[in-house]
Amino acid sequence: MDSNVTGLFIAGSETTATLLAGVTYLLCSNPDVLEKLNREVRSTFKSEGEIDLMAVGKLPYLPACLEEAMRMYPPAPDVMPREVPRGGTTITNIFVPENVSLPGRLHGPRSPPLTRLQTVVRVYHYAINHMEKYFVDPHGYHPERFLKQKPFENDRLDALQPFNVGKRDCIGRT
Repeated sequence: MDSNVTGLFIAGSETTATLLAGVTYLLCSNPDVLEKLNREVRSTFKSEGEIDLMAVGKLPYLPACLEEAMRMYPPAPDVMPREVPRGGTTITNIFVPENVSLPGRLHGPRSPPLTRLQTVVRVYHYAINHMEKYFVDPHGYHPERFLKQKPFENDRLDALQPFNVGKRDCIGRT
């Protein structure tokens, strides 16, 4: 029940509105990026009637702007916790055992106390998305990184997972 409540809380939050607010702020704060996006849209569409889901899907810079906004301001309010499997697991060359008891509340000050012994791990999006180890100029808004343009061609875009991964990926994203 705890994991379902956590999932519903995160999935039911205003992730779309948060992303749109973030990208609006970033575009207004970066007039050069806004101008490039404006040129892409206005050169592709001659009238409002031409704009539909399929046509917008062919624009390369627009989704790059959205992806970069998700990197800079992750829209999910928290990170989905992952329970360490039976027998433990190795994460970044560090063995993490199963069933390790941690004092206090594991999920945060408003989370219910754990009812059974478990080890939970998580990586906070904002922290990893702003690491120089993975991203060139991690605090700058650069949609070009998602087009693999220089100097961003070696950025670790696989580190960006705003909606989880694998079988627990956000169903709204598919």
